[in-house]
Amino acid sequence: MAVSIALPVAALLAGCGGTVHPTLSELESLPGASAHYPGSVELARFDGDSVNTTYNKQSAILRSNWCAPVNMLAVHSWFARTLADAGWIPVRATDGSAGADATLVAQWSRGDRTFDLYRLTQPYMDRRRADPSDPATRRSCVVGYAIRVI
Repeated sequence: MAVSIALPVAALLAGCGGTVHPTLSELESLPGASAHYPGSVELARFDGDSVNTTYNKQSAILRSNWCAPVNMLAVHSWFARTLADAGWIPVRATDGSAGADATLVAQWSRGDRTFDLYRLTQPYMDRRRADPSDPATRRSCVVGYAIRVI
């Protein structure tokens, strides 16, 4: 009797396994995926690897917040050149925000991957600057931006 129950359970579990792609290492290996404007200071990182459970299947994500020593137009122009050189193609931006703290500036694609560039809002940057030890308080911090690769 134990064998007759164990076989269907094993078959069911085998169907739930496997890796959800992309994984974090696959995203990190994409040309340009970890690019950031020269002289930028990282404020936060929210990377997450892929998850595959019975109740949650989720691809990996690269996401980080930065503070740049130049305005957003210069940041955007630099990413446009850098990502084009790495084989990314500009696409029409489809997602207006990343929550209350960021607004989408531009998107690029490379195969079935997407690179998003966001401008961090002034209220978000003001909250960061309220802490004197935060990197956002540096004089060289002109604009906050975020990148997301999925």
